[in-house]
Amino acid sequence: MTTLAGLDDHASEIPGMGPVIADIARQVAATQPKAEWRYVVSDNHGQVIHIGTTRKRPTTTISREVQTHQPVCTFPGCRVPAQDCDHDHLTPRSQGGQTTTTNLGPKCRHDHQLKHHGWTHQHTNQQDIWTSPQGHTYITQGQSP
Repeated sequence: MTTLAGLDDHASEIPGMGPVIADIARQVAATQPKAEWRYVVSDNHGQVIHIGTTRKRPTTTISREVQTHQPVCTFPGCRVPAQDCDHDHLTPRSQGGQTTTTNLGPKCRHDHQLKHHGWTHQHTNQQDIWTSPQGHTYITQGQSP
């Protein structure tokens, strides 16, 4: 992580390539923005402190928790089951949003695309607030299948 962040120049290991110098690791990472990166954080004695991954897609556990809390698409009146929906990042990954249960919500493919065509969506206090391009606001709360 420190090498990719430019804080040091330690060698890195890339699966299929083996150990590489810091400059090569940073170049590979820069050209693969959609890749999943796995990392291990260790202390000064080599003891593992944390293992993680940067991922766009949620784990099975995260998916199930999101589907439990929001069993259908969050768009007003939509009844598409959450397991058939996209996992929408409420705060986009491009703005630092993480793939976590608190930052994901089920959107059917059609309604997910609305966010890219003038609609806005917020999730606060167990409510989903959708605003149309014309400024009309729609609030949904606690939908169930």
